[in-house]
Amino acid sequence: MPRQVTIHLLRHTFASALIIDGQKITGIADLLGHSSPAITPKVYAHWFKDVKTDAVGKPRSRVNGSSEKTR
Repeated sequence: MPRQVTIHLLRHTFASALIIDGQKITGIADLLGHSSPAITPKVYAHWFKDVKTDAVGKPRSRVNGSSEKTR
């Protein structure tokens, strides 16, 4: 039997896609209507462990004068 698509499932999929894309927690929380950005990682914590970021590389490239554009 196919899985039923519900509004809740679509909301969860949307939030998960934003997390995987590396969007900021505050923006995701705002879009989802969470009362606090702290709620978002609690609900979607399982996605954050797999998100790869270049948190160190981006500032380093700016200090080194790299012309590489960042998001």
